[in-house]
Amino acid sequence: MSFSTLVFHCTIILLHLTGESQEVGSSQTALIGEDVILPCLLEPAADVVSKSLEWGRLDLEPRFVHVWHEGQNLLVNQNPAYRGRTSLSTEKLKHGDLSLSLSALKHADNGQYRCYFPSQGKTSTVELLVGSVSSPVIAEININSSIVVLQCESKGWYPEPELLWLDAEGKILSAGPTETVRGPDELYTVSSRVTVEKRHSNNITCRVQQSNINQIRETQIKVTGDFFPLKSLLVCPSTVTALVGEDVILPCLLEPAADVVSKSLEWGRLDLEPRFVHVWHEGQNLLVNQNSAYRGRTSLSTEKLKHGDLSLSLSALKHSDNGQYRCYFPSQGKTSTVELLVGSVSSPVIVEININSSIVVLQCESKGWYPKPELLWLDAEGKILSAGPTETVRGPDDLYTVSSRVTVEKRHSNNIICRVQQRNINQTRETQIEVTEAKIHHEREAELREKEQLLAENKIKEEKAKLNEELQKKEEEQKQLEQLVNMLMEQSDELNKLKDQLINQHTDTKKENVEFDTKLQSVDKETESDRVKGYLKLKELLLETKQQLMKRKREHDVLQHNTQTLLRKTDEVLEEMKEKKKEVEKHEVEISEKLEREKEISQEEET
Repeated sequence: MSFSTLVFHCTIILLHLTGESQEVGSSQTALIGEDVILPCLLEPAADVVSKSLEWGRLDLEPRFVHVWHEGQNLLVNQNPAYRGRTSLSTEKLKHGDLSLSLSALKHADNGQYRCYFPSQGKTSTVELLVGSVSSPVIAEININSSIVVLQCESKGWYPEPELLWLDAEGKILSAGPTETVRGPDELYTVSSRVTVEKRHSNNITCRVQQSNINQIRETQIKVTGDFFPLKSLLVCPSTVTALVGEDVILPCLLEPAADVVSKSLEWGRLDLEPRFVHVWHEGQNLLVNQNSAYRGRTSLSTEKLKHGDLSLSLSALKHSDNGQYRCYFPSQGKTSTVELLVGSVSSPVIVEININSSIVVLQCESKGWYPKPELLWLDAEGKILSAGPTETVRGPDDLYTVSSRVTVEKRHSNNIICRVQQRNINQTRETQIEVTEAKIHHEREAELREKEQLLAENKIKEEKAKLNEELQKKEEEQKQLEQLVNMLMEQSDELNKLKDQLINQHTDTKKENVEFDTKLQSVDKETESDRVKGYLKLKELLLETKQQLMKRKREHDVLQHNTQTLLRKTDEVLEEMKEKKKEVEKHEVEISEKLEREKEISQEEET
């Protein structure tokens, strides 16, 4: 018998051709502001659109992140922190894909998420780690004829990063201690100073990195013998890297520092029309001719301009922002440029596409990269594995998708890593999977027995529910019949009373009629002697009264007949209702006995 189980993988998905499955898990990492998918698959795949599904965090109140119930979202009790940021795909649910989409990530989203499929009682979890990064800024804080003291600072990191100074060959420089400050927003700011010589070519790199989220940001500055002339100049790093969706600062410093709030400043890209990215003129922004692609995304700091910092803030980066930016200070005719490289990354997904008793063929795929990345397979010791060629596809959005396959042995412990990296933007994403020997047969049999028992229990529950529903209907029907019987019995009693009244009334009428006949005969005898003429009038009155009594008698006879007929019909209906009531009571007893037998069978199976 086949069975289903939830397979939850962070960024790992196992698709077993055999219809069996095992759980594999690791942490899912992403950056603030990014969107992420928390995968949760039902294997073998089945249509679950009409079922219920709950994504939650047990450390929150309410715990509900997203609830799906019988074909629609049920978000009444959704935790307000996730409102408007979660979604499920109906199309994917049709194929057993319960994955949750979570957008615009925040630090508060860090935590363990539970995917719960109640119809099968299946639960699985994933740990989400949301990081935050920013590009470092290098500033010159002291200078003489032969040496330069540089300070590097990078704000808004999470988790806590480390800062390194590197020379042109990538060797770590001896520098002052790193100062780390954690702000009220839980984000870290790191800074450090280094003293270097001014030589013909001395490239210095400040690198800030966080290994838990595989994030690196660095800024490079070229220190030469004529780097700092006696007159003022603009200082910009040669290259700044960042990711799509992030905010970035393009540094531009006036040396020596001076207040330039009342001056003019132009940031531009000469390859665009119009070229203006941001213009500052005599104390205010002048954005009339700003290129529309940058509208609402650029800013300068008045406070920084007071200290000669002409750096441009650019938010919500796009791929089209890639290019060379010019910082132009017209009052001194000074110009400097900085190259912005905007990258795009995503976590790789490992899929098992073939399996036998001793080996596994794995496929790793990662979508949405820019620039073009490389893909590597590594073993548990970090050594590169021999794998098939990497397939690279560039989509219509200029983003790259890379994929590769590797064949590995199933051993007691065999950790395999798929790493995708892009050196130009210092970005690395990787996913790890542990490939072990197949589950022991008796474990699978136990799972099968558990599944069979679950199906049997569900069947019993469904039959019991149907019987209870039928019993409830019969009880309602019996109640209605009892009410109808009571009503008919009351009606029968009333009709019998009416019948008795009619009989009494008829008897009284006959009696009155006899009395009138007697009086009338008496009047006839008296009127024969013709002693009193008034008797004639009395006789006429008596005759009229007799006629009225006879008419009344006939009406009573008709009414009595109708009443007798209605009473007979009521008795017939009443007898019929009593028989039907007995049948309902009998059926109710049969249903109760069946429910009791089902209960006894269930208890015997449990023992």
